[in-house]
Amino acid sequence: MPNLVGKTEKEAESLLSDAGLVGNPSHANSNDVKAGKVISQEIDADSKVEEGSTINYVISDGPETVSYTVKFTGAITNAGYDFEAAGNVSVTVSYTIGDATYKIYSGAAGEESFPLDIGGADSISGLSEDSGTFTVMITDSEGQDVTSSFNTSGLSASFTKE
Repeated sequence: MPNLVGKTEKEAESLLSDAGLVGNPSHANSNDVKAGKVISQEIDADSKVEEGSTINYVISDGPETVSYTVKFTGAITNAGYDFEAAGNVSVTVSYTIGDATYKIYSGAAGEESFPLDIGGADSISGLSEDSGTFTVMITDSEGQDVTSSFNTSGLSASFTKE
């Protein structure tokens, strides 16, 4: 019985064929063995096997690919901004996951807009990570950062495995 571990599927089939054996590959994910290489074989290398026997072995598909969808909930509330004196604000809410940043909300908002619910923001699917960070920027009509006049702690993102 030839040693198949670490070989490609094509190499394993060739070794089995040369030994007069029939291969029966299956596939499994592996974090340790590169995709396309044999992870294990049913019968140990150098064992005596009857010619024509079927040999089961497992080929790596590489690490399991996991995808996530993120849904946003919560609201931004006014914590002391004086709309009457200072006017409307511009609000930008983004969410960063890994190297990608997604704009969740962007627009002008007046006093009647608060609490500003982000629960209507589109979900994002096909993500490879299951965590991220919110960035909220609220500016007044003169472009001054007034984010500290608002409560953003109620924003949340929940991830589900696809």
